[in-house]
Amino acid sequence: MGRHFTVLNVASVFVTLSPLFTSCIGNYPTFLPLSYRIGKPEYFGPPTTDQATLEHETTHHHSHQDGHCPPKFDRVGSDCFYFAEEKRNWWNSMLACWEDDARLATFDDPHSFNEYVLQTHGEDQLFWVGGKREYNGTAFEFPVGQEVPLDFPWSHGYPDSIGHCLAIGYQGGFVNDVCDQHWRYICHTPLLEGPPPHCQFPFIWRGGWYTEACATTGDVDGIPWCSTKTDEQHHHIPGNWKHCQNEPWVGHGIVYPQNED
Repeated sequence: MGRHFTVLNVASVFVTLSPLFTSCIGNYPTFLPLSYRIGKPEYFGPPTTDQATLEHETTHHHSHQDGHCPPKFDRVGSDCFYFAEEKRNWWNSMLACWEDDARLATFDDPHSFNEYVLQTHGEDQLFWVGGKREYNGTAFEFPVGQEVPLDFPWSHGYPDSIGHCLAIGYQGGFVNDVCDQHWRYICHTPLLEGPPPHCQFPFIWRGGWYTEACATTGDVDGIPWCSTKTDEQHHHIPGNWKHCQNEPWVGHGIVYPQNED
């Protein structure tokens, strides 16, 4: 259900968004904040991950009165993160997050976030996050204009002079790697207001009439999902859905063929 696409020419994508990108493709601290401002002002600014509440809470396991995470995102403290399974280069990872109304992960407390990633995913794989440096520069910055602090939890031997994009997960710390390398990535978005939406049954999707079961196809992670908003004829409205592992209808329920009459 996640929206994924492959960018063959990253420069052309940014050029179509704004003429300003024609002169600053590759000048990350300049153009990326602009791109995040286009139609997405709520995602531009410091994240709010609080060390005291940095714990793994998922929206499909808990009902939060103070907010909830969008589909496929897990709640971590007071923010929502998605650990993608597919591998992309840094640029396409950024765009994949953007397509989900999110951004590559940034955080107030890199030490706590590093510990969380280490506990949940180990230290034998890499995830792209939102930090980068200019190709002729030495300082790493996040999209919100924050410089990497002096006590940043780098992995042993890093940063080096080779890579310009920031990743996490190798030997229990952060590394800088070549931006064209393909790694998994972490998307980040603020909490949505209010409690999570409920499944709307029945709903129609791709010719199936779902009355007693969530859909088990169409999700990139293979997790059952349901529609949270339908039209008057019960057709699923794209973009309005959620995972539903713990809903009572999940399982091998009946999916009736749609009656075209």
